[in-house]
Amino acid sequence: MISTSFTVNPGSPAQLVFATQPGGATAGAPFTAQPVVTIEDTKGNTVTSDPNTVTLALASGPGTLDSGCTATTTAGVAAFSGCEIDTAGTGYTLTATDTADGDLSVTSNSFTVSSGSPYQLVFTMQPPEFIASGISSFPIAVAVEDASGNVVTSDNSSTVALALIGPSGDSLNCSGGNSMPTMSGVATFTGCVITENTGDTVQVSADSIDPTLPTALSSTVMVGS
Repeated sequence: MISTSFTVNPGSPAQLVFATQPGGATAGAPFTAQPVVTIEDTKGNTVTSDPNTVTLALASGPGTLDSGCTATTTAGVAAFSGCEIDTAGTGYTLTATDTADGDLSVTSNSFTVSSGSPYQLVFTMQPPEFIASGISSFPIAVAVEDASGNVVTSDNSSTVALALIGPSGDSLNCSGGNSMPTMSGVATFTGCVITENTGDTVQVSADSIDPTLPTALSSTVMVGS
């Protein structure tokens, strides 16, 4: 004989579980895999009667979780949207918390935030404020950065060219040449020498073969004898 049908309800909220782990993160852009967190009983059943709100916070990593990262909790499931982090890095984790059910919390798997697309050139190593014309030798470094200021470490194919902005006849010469390829997003120049009239104030400009990147200008340099 078969009994009449009956329902087995889930137990009380006992744990949070990341049903969808955060992932596909690029600095300054929403994750391609937005987190989903479920409220479960001790047996792993979703507590569908639970309407409580689950919140996310950055547990580890150097950046900031955007304030637009919010969840809609329906039938024990918190589906997040708009989650993004502004700083590229590794070892990021998020913590989900449900304070209404006895401070339940869970930490996500570790994930990486990659740098975004090339957006700007930045002098990460400036020429000195004062040099001796034709004598002082110094290095210069120029980085390819995304819109959030992260070095685009995947960039190994750009070429950065330096030029001197100053009176006619003045010159800039680096030992390896005034054009250098990027390595992990940075073009490094060594043995740079400026030759010009004593008392002139100049700047160094940096340009890329990528026409979408605007010219970057160094700080000013005073040339002495």
